[in-house]
Amino acid sequence: RDAGEDSAKYENKVVRFKCRALKRKKMPNHTFIVGRHVMTCCVEDIQFAGYVCNWDGAETMKDDTWIILTARMNWKFSRAYNKKGPVLTYIEHEECEPPADPVATFY
Repeated sequence: RDAGEDSAKYENKVVRFKCRALKRKKMPNHTFIVGRHVMTCCVEDIQFAGYVCNWDGAETMKDDTWIILTARMNWKFSRAYNKKGPVLTYIEHEECEPPADPVATFY
C-alpha cells in the first residue's frame, strides 16, 4: 500500500516479503506475478494485490507457491498494468509455508 502511495521512496530499493507467486499465460515467459489477497475494509472488499516480477528463470517458478522474495523495485511501464507501475527485478527467493492468515488486512 505504501509503495503505491509514495513510489519515490521505493525506487531502486531492495525489498523482501512473503507472497504468492503466480504464473499467467498472458505474461511474457520471463515474468510472473507476486502478491497477496488484501482486505482494506470488509470481507466483500478482498482482492488480490500483485506486482510484476521479472526473472530470466521465471519458467521454473511453481505456480501458486508461497515464497519469500527478495527483489529490486523500480517504476516503469509494464503491459500487465498498461502504464508505469512497480516492477520487481528478481534477486532470490525461498519457498515457504503460507502465513497463518493468508489475507493481509489494513485496519
